[in-house]
Amino acid sequence: MVMGIVTQLYSIRLFNKMKTTKYNTKTTTKLESQIQKCSEVDVDCLWAILKYREIGILRKVLCICNLLKLNSDEILPEIPQDENGRFLDKPTRAMIHDALIRRIS
Repeated sequence: MVMGIVTQLYSIRLFNKMKTTKYNTKTTTKLESQIQKCSEVDVDCLWAILKYREIGILRKVLCICNLLKLNSDEILPEIPQDENGRFLDKPTRAMIHDALIRRIS
């Protein structure tokens, strides 16, 4: 319960601080480039985080940032958002999924 409140407050703080961004498939984000450099064990962890259904996309991205030792304040502005600043689940998962597929192929 406390973690949910913390996540919501963090999300509100980010919403007030960031501008709305759209996902562009032609540019490579910092997250995608870091996925290309990570170890095989990290790739397995990333798949597990991505496929875990009990947490939302914001917490998934924050977990991935933690795993890859990335500054979430630099990564979150690159995550697809709607016009209201909410993080979009499907395009974000697709972006991470595609980066993982490129990493293992």
